Amino acid sequence: MGLTVAGLEEDGLVEKRADPGDARRSLVDLTDAGRESRAGARDRRTGILAARFDARLKPDELAVIDRALRLIDSVIER
Repeated sequence: MGLTVAGLEEDGLVEKRADPGDARRSLVDLTDAGRESRAGARDRRTGILAARFDARLKPDELAVIDRALRLIDSVIER
């Protein structure tokens, strides 16, 4: 894990800082560039998934998925 975090830090995607409560630990936070990278990756995955759904599913099947997503959203918002 240390090598992974070090690579992300080198790329400017995360920042490490000492844990004020435990000097043996480090806290890791996303940088602005890290947040942008994460959002871009999420958008790409969403686009790929949407294209595959559109190419392989019938309109009535897409409607079922849309309804399921609305139900999931309603559960999350509560």
